[in-house]
Amino acid sequence: MHRRRDLALVIGTASLVGMTISLSLPLLSLVLERHGFPAGMIGLNAMAGGLGIFVVAPVMGPLLRRFGPRPAAAAGMAVAALTMLILPRMVAFLPWFLLRVLLSAGTAVVFVVSEAAINALVEDERRGRVLGLYATVFSIGYALGPLLVAVLGSAGYLPFLVTALLFAAGIPPVLAARGLDRALAPEDRRPAAGAFLGILRRASLPLLAIFGFGIVETSQFALFPVYGLAMGYEEWLIGVMLAVWITGNILLQYPVGWLADRLPPVLVLALVAGIATLTLLALPLVIADGRLIWPLLVLMGGTTGAIYTLGLVLVGQRFAGFELALANTVFVMMIEAGMLVGPAATGLAMSRFGPQGLPLTMAAVLGLLAPAAAAAALRARQP
Repeated sequence: MHRRRDLALVIGTASLVGMTISLSLPLLSLVLERHGFPAGMIGLNAMAGGLGIFVVAPVMGPLLRRFGPRPAAAAGMAVAALTMLILPRMVAFLPWFLLRVLLSAGTAVVFVVSEAAINALVEDERRGRVLGLYATVFSIGYALGPLLVAVLGSAGYLPFLVTALLFAAGIPPVLAARGLDRALAPEDRRPAAGAFLGILRRASLPLLAIFGFGIVETSQFALFPVYGLAMGYEEWLIGVMLAVWITGNILLQYPVGWLADRLPPVLVLALVAGIATLTLLALPLVIADGRLIWPLLVLMGGTTGAIYTLGLVLVGQRFAGFELALANTVFVMMIEAGMLVGPAATGLAMSRFGPQGLPLTMAAVLGLLAPAAAAAALRARQP
């Protein structure tokens, strides 16, 4: 009973933070745009959101050992809340860049602790379904964030205050989840660097999967509007297309998690990555079809989103306890690395090959993951 309560508290906290992050991203861009910053500088400023994990990763092990998972996560949310209160007082490029690195460092600690805790608290036979449920709830929260921007607007101090309060609202539930400290308790005193190297060796496939997910997911949201305009769609309809993509992500996470509880997760990963690759290759063929494009977007969003869920499942199978928290640190680092690389690489491909460089680049990334997962599944079946 206590374990289920702790799971519910952690899932709710992580989803609340996800909603708050998706609120802050468009909010900060709109404020910079209103202050006269060009699009290029706004994009560079937003890159700071991916750097926080690289700041905290070297100290994550000592941080969790010294203070414990719950206080560390609570401190991360407090740092994020305070940063949001400071941001509107000094709208300038360099201060905002530094503050956004601090903001992302705080949220990175929350995600490392919460996702590791979910994996540690769940039983093996329910891992896929619980992580699928987490991904579903998180996706719903992430989709609600931009709607709050539409309600609050971007002018004045109010949206920053609301965002800070939402971050702060996650502190009581995470502190109430007392099982986190036991689930992620340190078992030894090995140096963090050695532990990270061991994680890279033992979890190469899920880390490759999450790196590919980071590339594809960020490229889709950053450059699909450009792709849609080039294909002749109006801006409002492109927004609907992205919403349908997210809907697919919401709808398919639990079914894929259910499947991963009944089949080897690595086999499900190969299947999902293969289907996602095929949907991306089909996109140029059906983009102009007003009937086929919608189910294709649902399937595309659901299968690419499932790569994240399955990556978490595989990490949870390979690690336990405190080592799981360190593994999740590397996991978050890999997704952020993919998010940093993705839009730049895909944008270059679109410059070189035209609009179809978007789906073809994303298909190439997942097209490498599918056979790698299939090969791992075959090796696992051999005696």
